[in-house]
Amino acid sequence: MIPSSIVLPVDRTQQATGADVTPSSTEVAWDPLRTDLRALTDRLENWREIYTKKRVVWSIHETAEALGRPRDQLLMWLRAGMPYVTAGSWETGDGFHLCPAWTIDWYITTKAVVQASGSSHIAQQLGIS
Repeated sequence: MIPSSIVLPVDRTQQATGADVTPSSTEVAWDPLRTDLRALTDRLENWREIYTKKRVVWSIHETAEALGRPRDQLLMWLRAGMPYVTAGSWETGDGFHLCPAWTIDWYITTKAVVQASGSSHIAQQLGIS
């Protein structure tokens, strides 16, 4: 099960500024970063719920399915440094076992860094929007 702390709002602009305020282009560009930072802050506040229970370990296939991401994308993330519990094939992803909490932490942090860098090429390579 995915922790509720990673559920992000559908309309980030409306949540960040209110329905009756038109955000500037700068506010729209930085809103996803603020949203991810809020998710990271939520994880700090709820660390007991996330980390003190028995560690959940899923296969790469189970993790991809639960997160709604293609398995190949998770394999790309592994190649880019995402942490894992058990190593598998770097070619196919078979045999990798992941801790969903680690995967989510890595994604939030990496997404913030990529967005702050402004590199659309790296964002596209990693499938981070």
